[in-house]
Amino acid sequence: METTVNVASSARGPRPRTSLIFIPLLAALLGLFAWGLAKLLAPMMLAEALKVTYREADEAFYAEVDAFYAQNDTVDGAVVVPPGQTGYLLAQQWAYLPMLRLKAGTPYTFWVASADVPHGFTLRDQGLNFMLIPGYAYEVELRFDTPGRFAVSCTEYCGLGHEAMFGQIVVEP
Repeated sequence: METTVNVASSARGPRPRTSLIFIPLLAALLGLFAWGLAKLLAPMMLAEALKVTYREADEAFYAEVDAFYAQNDTVDGAVVVPPGQTGYLLAQQWAYLPMLRLKAGTPYTFWVASADVPHGFTLRDQGLNFMLIPGYAYEVELRFDTPGRFAVSCTEYCGLGHEAMFGQIVVEP
């Protein structure tokens, strides 16, 4: 007579199936909790840090942009934005225009818009990155504490010249 030994069993018996269900269920619940917490806290943190709002980029908006260019001086190709005045920056294939010149330590409000296709607006030194949708203008409140040249780059593929799409903000002491 032959004896058959069940290799899957041990002295403690077969492995319970509840542990196979418990681990993925626990991981899913923790993931859901983290996602919910991020959804709850992220808008509050971003609203404080970035203060980004938007409006339609209509004819009135572009009239404001034209007036901004006309009333401000340029130095070395950069539009000088006086403290307390709103600045404008337009993304269009494949540049951010104009180059802006600001004073360090002064809070500024900018309106940023795309004139043609979706673009990404990134100021790495400020921890700022968001998408520009044509037809909308985005208000951003920023303050540069240190003088220097800060690159504005596009992070959304916008065509064949995307990789060379940069702008610049010059901050003076």
